Amino acid sequence: MKSWELFDMQVRAKRCWLLQNPEKKCLNRLRLKTEVFHTMHVDRISLIGKSDPIICQYAEDYIRKHKRPQIKNLVANKFRELGRLMIPLQDIYQINTILEALKPKNYDKVVSAVRMISGYNETDKTFRAPSLALHFKTILLAVCSAAKTLIIKRDPIIPVTNYEQVLKDKKFLRTY
Repeated sequence: MKSWELFDMQVRAKRCWLLQNPEKKCLNRLRLKTEVFHTMHVDRISLIGKSDPIICQYAEDYIRKHKRPQIKNLVANKFRELGRLMIPLQDIYQINTILEALKPKNYDKVVSAVRMISGYNETDKTFRAPSLALHFKTILLAVCSAAKTLIIKRDPIIPVTNYEQVLKDKKFLRTY
């Protein structure tokens, strides 16, 4: 990685409203910050994940559910998988948050991003990493439930005005 790319990522991390917003302080109360973030590499994948409140909430829920001390490595991997999913969504489809990606109109875009990540070959109709493609279904369902929790609580870290419509969208996606 070139030094200017690393600098660009660090600048984006400083601008990240989730990490820097003093009023909300949601990240300061999360175990995620103290147990997982310091073990992760500082690259684009982790910075995308750290800047998305729903990805952070999903990872925090996972840590809370599994109490083993070794879980931080697994959580970091899941965190990076979601960050890897967001890269093609941002670069190709201009979808910047996981909340936006979970809208029904973006369903096909998310599927194509998962295919890109897991190495789908159109001619052979095979995956280079088939377990990763299957694994994303479980991850996305858990992310939907984390998003639903934040929306129901009307958490201020979620920039939503029409809560009922967003909840309807998440319910639609959970049926798949």
